Amino acid sequence: MSLLYNAITSYIDLKINRECLVSWVDPSGTFSSYIDQLEEEIRQNKKKYHLVRFNGSFLESILALHKLMQDVKKPDCLVYIPNIPQEEIEKTPFLEVVKSSEQIPFDARIVLEKVSSGYLSPDQLRKCIESLPANFEKLESILSGEDVDLSMFDSPQSVIEFTKALLSGKNTILDNTEKHPKGTLLQLQRGFEKAFGYIPQLTEDIIDQRTLNSAKEKEDHSIYRLPLGVFLLGREYVNDLQNYKPSSSLLIQLQEQGLVYLDTIKDLLNSLRDESPEAYKSLALEIEEQGFFGIEKENVKSKNLGSIDTFNFEDSIHQVEVIRLIENTYYKEAIALAKGRYNSFWKKNDPNVSQFWDWIDVALNIAISIQQTSKKFQNARTLQNVLDEYSSELYKIDREYRYFSKLTEILMHSSNQKYLKISLIRKQIWDDYSEWINSTNNHYQSICEKNGFLPSQSQHLQRFYFQNHLKPLVDAGKTAVFFVDAMRYEIGELLKTKLEEFTLKPTIEPIFAELPTITSVGMNVIVPTEVNGELEPIIDKDERSIKGFRTGNRSVRSIEDRRLILKEISKRQVEWVDLEVFHRNFKQNEAKAKSSDLYVVHSLVIDSAGENGFLEQGFDFFEETISKIKIAIDRLREIGFENFSIVSDHGFIQYDTASEQARSTVSIPSNFRGARRYVLQEDRIISPTYSRIEMSSLRYKGSSLDLVFLREPKIFKNAPSNKGFFHGGNSMQERIIPVITLKSEKKKGEIPNDISYEITAELFLGNGKHRIELYLNTKNENILFKMEQELIVELDSVDNARLKILTSDAIKFDSNSIIVKPNSKVNVEFEIVTSNKIYQEKASVRIWSPSLNSKLKQWISFVKVPLFSVDQLVEVSMEEKYSSIDINLSHDADEDVLIILNALIKQPSKLITEEGIKRIYGDPRKSARAVRILSNFLQNRSNELDFTVSIDHGTEGKIFKIGKK
Repeated sequence: MSLLYNAITSYIDLKINRECLVSWVDPSGTFSSYIDQLEEEIRQNKKKYHLVRFNGSFLESILALHKLMQDVKKPDCLVYIPNIPQEEIEKTPFLEVVKSSEQIPFDARIVLEKVSSGYLSPDQLRKCIESLPANFEKLESILSGEDVDLSMFDSPQSVIEFTKALLSGKNTILDNTEKHPKGTLLQLQRGFEKAFGYIPQLTEDIIDQRTLNSAKEKEDHSIYRLPLGVFLLGREYVNDLQNYKPSSSLLIQLQEQGLVYLDTIKDLLNSLRDESPEAYKSLALEIEEQGFFGIEKENVKSKNLGSIDTFNFEDSIHQVEVIRLIENTYYKEAIALAKGRYNSFWKKNDPNVSQFWDWIDVALNIAISIQQTSKKFQNARTLQNVLDEYSSELYKIDREYRYFSKLTEILMHSSNQKYLKISLIRKQIWDDYSEWINSTNNHYQSICEKNGFLPSQSQHLQRFYFQNHLKPLVDAGKTAVFFVDAMRYEIGELLKTKLEEFTLKPTIEPIFAELPTITSVGMNVIVPTEVNGELEPIIDKDERSIKGFRTGNRSVRSIEDRRLILKEISKRQVEWVDLEVFHRNFKQNEAKAKSSDLYVVHSLVIDSAGENGFLEQGFDFFEETISKIKIAIDRLREIGFENFSIVSDHGFIQYDTASEQARSTVSIPSNFRGARRYVLQEDRIISPTYSRIEMSSLRYKGSSLDLVFLREPKIFKNAPSNKGFFHGGNSMQERIIPVITLKSEKKKGEIPNDISYEITAELFLGNGKHRIELYLNTKNENILFKMEQELIVELDSVDNARLKILTSDAIKFDSNSIIVKPNSKVNVEFEIVTSNKIYQEKASVRIWSPSLNSKLKQWISFVKVPLFSVDQLVEVSMEEKYSSIDINLSHDADEDVLIILNALIKQPSKLITEEGIKRIYGDPRKSARAVRILSNFLQNRSNELDFTVSIDHGTEGKIFKIGKK
């Protein structure tokens, strides 16, 4: 192929590498004969992209392009449009193609100038331009017989283009010639010196003599890649340093070159990072691994590094420093450092780095927000003030901490934990958050004790929800109400935001849940059970707990009771369905929904998942529930529902299970085994640690019992262990809940959505980690361009287990959702997260779209995923083997403490390592949690044991060893 052909082809290859669709409008058809040659190469499979060429038929070209776009592999494509003036394109079907693609200039002169760098000498370019409007064949003949003109490397711009191709691993002009002219390496060296100030001795110092001699003999230009890379990246690095002199003689020499050529070098490297980020990463990491900057890694400090992250180790140094700043509570300094990372190359192009800095941002947001809100909240004097402050600012801290816990759980199992004190920051942020919860809720508790636990206005109390919120909607027309268990206020705000994304206009109002904040209270008062503002509780005298309420002659304590009381009081047809059932089988439930005036959709997912430990394992099950509510609303709108209300029974407190701060020093009053936050008590208790409320003061009639709970937002010292999730008390997190109202217009006839999709997927099972390979295919033949789609990936019809995505090459992914491009392959690697209460061995995987207008049919795998790995199934019996209680401890001791201590006692050597504990649990996440809890127990409560347990460290991690007291 000719010199000009290679130059143009290299330019097109680069364009297509950036964007999958490239268009070339060639008004005079100058390059038609070039396209002839390219078409032949593509036909011989020498190119990885396709060509659609306009030959006079618009229909033929568009159909050819459309056929390519339907390919699930979404191939790259060049669209060549000759002999149509640029101003006429907008009148053709190609307008959409041109607008949606990367464009090659229509002016032949500009094309030649663009392609010449790195290929044509200035003299060769001049000859071609002067020959215009000659066609490609004429231009080739002008350069016929001419080989690579080494004088082109006298031009700095040609050297720069050549260098970008060399460092990025792309073909250069010299890669397209079988034999390089004699003197090629010398000419290149001179070009590097002229363009960048290159130091020739570097080639001798970095490349071994034998390799260098071979390269000189063959005039092999690739020999320059590493030494030139060291020089260019080294120049950028040393000139970005602040008040620091490098340690090595090479870097000192580079720094002494000053600012000469520096702008050119920076521009080249910025271009390389933008156009070929993966190639730049490989080059930078290769240079680091060669040891050229080994001393720098040890000596340079974060404050010495400038604004450009040339190397990955610079970001690692910043990570260590930001951890140090947070540890020492220098939050403002940490924020300043973190802000400098926002536009970092490594943050944008390395998922682990991005994950770390996202985690830091959330941690700092929590720390600063706590400082800003704590003092202001102390000015609150009434329950109305509390509602206003919490629903405007304070709830955001709860939301941020939940997100922080999720990110921390992910980070604790990444490579970052090997060298960063992630667990210490986790504890520090928890300490800050815990102290904030205590201080704000102690003030709130004082307000309640002074002014009463019930708000003065009825619209702010849960028992009046039906009268103030639901009844007006029912009277206005067909209404659907969602009763969502444990949806605290911050989750309601998240749901409101998600609904607004779909042009709906919901409103949200905070109200106080009834006390105690448990499901059997909250779910049974919202249906209404109050009479003249009073509630008559049904109390189980043995369990000392409220099971429901009486209203008139009716008891309300079950779903059927609630349905009947709603039907009786509203005088409407009422139907009831579980959200999961509705979501899976809408068609089966559609008839009942249509026949009802009031349709109740209830969800227990949040409360159930929290109680089973998914929250502490970093799983965001809220998004899944929110997506299903969103879809349910849209489907109900389609069948005539106009009004919607969403309410909760209670909220919850989230805490770190590795910390003892969430457990009070105060025990359960009397002998009520099993209580966490409250008890119903006959004896009058006067104590500053408890808050005692006469049931009558809560307008509960017919009971002489007192409601007794901790003043502090913690669980009793001897309460049963749980999974970082509790409710039942009077904290703002437990008691302030959202009421979301949506008055929808009848769904109008929308523009038809003609795009329908189909999922094809294959599930590959592994040991603990599994993989799905999927395609989202468009089924329509008349749609050319498609939008990105969100998909939910979850287990089908399983309680107490969740699918958690670990990695994916999707555009974006979360714990159980991905965003994908249609007609492209996506891999998803996932694991199964389970609670201790799993009752089935296998489950199918389900993939569906949360989009309101999606025509996507869900995909359910035929192959079922084991809910335990093979190792886990074996080790479950080992865990059971060690769970028998041979040690006398108070009943509040965590089950993991008992399991490990029993295992330790039964070991002949009386010692056990972290690896040994991992073998007991069969799950690194569960074993890591168990080790943390045992370590905390030994630090704070070892006096309860009849023996000592020492902790050493070895090759298998911590070593726990029994000794005599």
